[in-house]
Amino acid sequence: MASTTKIKINLEGIPTLTRKQELYSLMFGNVIHFVRIVDSRNGYIVLPKTSQDADKLMSPDFRRKLKTRCEPQMPLETKAKMTIVIKKVDSYITSHSNEEIKEELVRQLKLQVDEVYKMPQHGIVKIRFPDIQTANKIKEQGLILYNYSINPAQIEEERFTRVIQCMNCYEYGHVKGKCTKKNSEKCSECGQTGHRFTACKSTTKKCLNCGGDHRTLSGACPIRRKEITKVEEKKQEKQVQKENRLLSEVVKNTAKATAKVEKTIEKTAKATAEITKTAIKETQPPIMQLPNNLAAPVLSVESDDKEKYDGQ
Repeated sequence: MASTTKIKINLEGIPTLTRKQELYSLMFGNVIHFVRIVDSRNGYIVLPKTSQDADKLMSPDFRRKLKTRCEPQMPLETKAKMTIVIKKVDSYITSHSNEEIKEELVRQLKLQVDEVYKMPQHGIVKIRFPDIQTANKIKEQGLILYNYSINPAQIEEERFTRVIQCMNCYEYGHVKGKCTKKNSEKCSECGQTGHRFTACKSTTKKCLNCGGDHRTLSGACPIRRKEITKVEEKKQEKQVQKENRLLSEVVKNTAKATAKVEKTIEKTAKATAEITKTAIKETQPPIMQLPNNLAAPVLSVESDDKEKYDGQ
């Protein structure tokens, strides 16, 4: 399956031809196919050919083989594809901690699990796997968790909504190329100025938008959630408008088709009436015309004439 994922490879320092050749060689050696590699300000953007190639690029094995100061950054879209959302989960399962659920999944599935996050109040458990293929397999087949059978109807892929956010000042509503704060150097990890996230050494997380104790790009940010809600509402509105247009077209086409059928029926009825009229006329026996004066004398034959007639 073709991939539309873009994976950022972060570097300390600037991209060089030597580093790019090393990346080419490493990807070739690990049979990772790609469409192209584009230079960026502090690394490379790789466009994998398929989702399997994206999985290989993000795998722990490939990360270990990469040179130091070179780290793939997982796009939020890819992370969503690796994550399944289980709904209507029994309260017995959510009574366990995230770590306990993770250990049980590893034991049951014999697979690696990157992260588990539960929402007991909603009966939801999110599970992120190290690759998209595993997530798709579980989504299609279901799973067993603490002897509870979870069928595929309860499982769906985590939704990803792309929002417009500047990667320079990290505010919403515009992109980096249109940012007015050109000399802004902010860290999306710790929220401090003077360095970017690639050079961040802090273990403390702080959001640049809401001031919360999480990364600026975190899905837990209330401001980000509001932006996502806005985008989803606009999407839904456009979808409703599209459906209404389609319905209007269907109604219009149905009306045209109905009118056409009615005309055809009318023509057929007229033709049938003409054919019936002609057929009746052709099969009707001739009508004997009686004299107008029914009292007129009836001619009789005289006896002599009759004898002559009989003798002929």
